[in-house]
Amino acid sequence: MCDLGKITGGITGWQRQEFRELALLDYITKLRFQGKLKDGVGGNTRSALIKSWQTVYKGFCPKDVHALLRWDTKDSLIPQEDDDTFVWQKIGTEAKTTKPAQKRKRENDDDHHDIDAEVPTLKNDVITSLKAPSKKKQKTKADMNDKVRGLEWTANTWSCAYDSVLTILSNVYFTNVHQWHLKAAPANAYLTRLTEFW
Repeated sequence: MCDLGKITGGITGWQRQEFRELALLDYITKLRFQGKLKDGVGGNTRSALIKSWQTVYKGFCPKDVHALLRWDTKDSLIPQEDDDTFVWQKIGTEAKTTKPAQKRKRENDDDHHDIDAEVPTLKNDVITSLKAPSKKKQKTKADMNDKVRGLEWTANTWSCAYDSVLTILSNVYFTNVHQWHLKAAPANAYLTRLTEFW
């Protein structure tokens, strides 16, 4: 049922590759934050960033990488193939692929003079007779059920991962205490003890 090999270090090749890439991306972020990242390391995607790292730093492996994940020139880090045309784009915006309108030359011959071809130019006149619509304020009713209770993260404890899990659990608990005691609490002794403090 439970494969203890995954916990004790017997991971598959793709998992090792994933953890290697994550460790390297973490190290790159650390160097960039400290201002020690060499020029030439960058990219729009994970693969592009790792390839640029390998070009600049060659086979270097950070010393804080776990022994099972370490790489060298013999067992190198191989980034996944990537789409070179990929560009980040904000959600909701569409890429404009239309070509800008080009002016065409008109023949000055009198035989080809056409009344329909002459289009009057439109003016952007401001209409002053209309009033702007009044701003409406949305009426909302303050309700404690609409607010998520949670823990406040502090730099002293560095417990943000635990804070998020406990916030989710407490929100589930407070939205339906009865169902919590029927279904969730009996599943684990820790869940029962956890709610004693709420």
